[in-house]
Amino acid sequence: MELKVLIACGSEEVGRELTRQIAACEGVRIVGWTYTDDETVQATAALLPDLLVFHVPSRGYPQGALFRRLRAAQPQLRTLAVGCEPHEVGAYFLELAPLGLSGCVCRGGEQELREALCVLGHGGSLYLCPRASQAIVEAYRRQSRRWSRERV
Repeated sequence: MELKVLIACGSEEVGRELTRQIAACEGVRIVGWTYTDDETVQATAALLPDLLVFHVPSRGYPQGALFRRLRAAQPQLRTLAVGCEPHEVGAYFLELAPLGLSGCVCRGGEQELREALCVLGHGGSLYLCPRASQAIVEAYRRQSRRWSRERV
């Protein structure tokens, strides 16, 4: 089964680089690039991608309102945030996972991007690179520390 990917990035240069990295993955077809939130929602509705690869450094972290619009346009859409900073991932993921964030790949994780595409392309619903996993666990512990006896 082919994984249809839409790339949301902030520049053509970033789009070309992500295309190079993603095109190296077997069973993946890039259906387009978008540069703004409105373009991303319109392309999602028109192209019905399976996965949105969202480049965080060039677009910023997508917000809940965008996730709601994307979910309305394509209910089965999964979103992978790439280029994330580990210290920002934790709270962000805990907030947006219920709205459709399917994973995070931290900055400099080209091999991890390939792994994420493989996992999500073969039916997986979640992929977190090791640095993102650690950041999310730490954020959860900070959130729930008042109920936990464990020291963080």
